[in-house]
Amino acid sequence: MNMEIDQSQSSTSTKLNSDRDIVFELLGLSFSSRSQSEQKEIARMSRPMPKLSIKTKDRTFQESWYSRRDWLCGSAKKNRLFCWPCLLFRSSKSSTWTFSGYTNMHSFTGDCQKHEGSKSQMEAYKQWKVFDSHEGVDVLFSRARREEVERYNEEVRQNREMLKNIGEAVLYLAKQELAFRGHDESRTSLNQGNYRELLKVFSK
Repeated sequence: MNMEIDQSQSSTSTKLNSDRDIVFELLGLSFSSRSQSEQKEIARMSRPMPKLSIKTKDRTFQESWYSRRDWLCGSAKKNRLFCWPCLLFRSSKSSTWTFSGYTNMHSFTGDCQKHEGSKSQMEAYKQWKVFDSHEGVDVLFSRARREEVERYNEEVRQNREMLKNIGEAVLYLAKQELAFRGHDESRTSLNQGNYRELLKVFSK
């Protein structure tokens, strides 16, 4: 009987934790304003990566993008993206990534690169890695640097793939002597022209 009660309580606790929107809570009461025990509890959490329905024009947020950037997190209640390290260790409330939340999927890659290159994000990222850790600071900084390089290399790979797709589309249309533009290239058009339609196929 006791085992059944314990299992039930554990299941309930897990459900409550999974339903918790810690990003939304931090927007109401900042990380720095919380007690040391609360800070440790939050810092030890896995960054929240909820399913979001953010769309800009013809581009929609994909959950797989979380794995490309270990700092990216989201709020289900706000339906917006945030920077987890900055949310914890950056005091400024003027940044999109820490206050209002990010939603522009059309410029997502470029804006992420710009944010990662900012001094404030790099400092917050290092603080996040060092916080409540028993490992040496040098080891953690070295790991953080390695992760930054890996993120950069992944961005380079994605950019090269995108350029490759563009080049192949241009060469194919030129070889076949097909028109690049369509009669209607608007967002709602069912056929946006040979060039745009080819890029859609390549991006899948």
